[in-house]
Amino acid sequence: MAKDEAQGGPPNSPPPDSPPPSAPPPSAPPPSVPPSGIPASSFPAVSGYLPPSPLLNDSIDLAVDAKYVFSADIEAPLHVVWDAMTQLGTTLPYYFGCRLEGEIAAGRDLKIVMPDTERTLIEAEILEVVPPRRIIQTFRFCHFDDAPSRVVLDFIPLGVDCRIQVTQDRYHGTTKTFRAMSHGWPYIFGNLKSLLESGRMTPRTRCSHVLLSFFLPFAQGEIED
Repeated sequence: MAKDEAQGGPPNSPPPDSPPPSAPPPSAPPPSVPPSGIPASSFPAVSGYLPPSPLLNDSIDLAVDAKYVFSADIEAPLHVVWDAMTQLGTTLPYYFGCRLEGEIAAGRDLKIVMPDTERTLIEAEILEVVPPRRIIQTFRFCHFDDAPSRVVLDFIPLGVDCRIQVTQDRYHGTTKTFRAMSHGWPYIFGNLKSLLESGRMTPRTRCSHVLLSFFLPFAQGEIED
């Protein structure tokens, strides 16, 4: 024992003057990825765009509660944005060149039709309408076998401008509809913003519209056959 004390402590102990071991550096947090699986940095760097919100918390059951939220601030009055999103029977460039058919009233049916083929792309039932502030509806792609989801469109005044926000939920999992509209809503709102603010769409958007018009009829035909 005396020998151990003379050497400065019990065997295998560090020398008295040695510094304490340093703690390992903290690990970097994982990158933030919205529920669509698309990093927020991949969305257009345009003023007024807000990337999709994250899921509410890590415990959400994707089999039931998958949810998508997207919004855009538009330099146009509230009633102008409302009128643009609710026009019936007119080709809407920001809706992939489709048109709305039906009636925007609670309990009525609404569909989105491709004018080139007269095929119905989306079917909906209007659940609630509060002009010019909110529309709640079901949403079903006719060429997918997904169950209907729910869409809530909110029109929020920002002084003389407007914020339009979509909340789409009740997907019953990360379905084809969930993945498609993770791209679709930014496309629709981006085109709406561009048209109302500048009167035109970008060449990239026009190209996407042409490709959709060409390929979608083939996809629908395969399912119908």
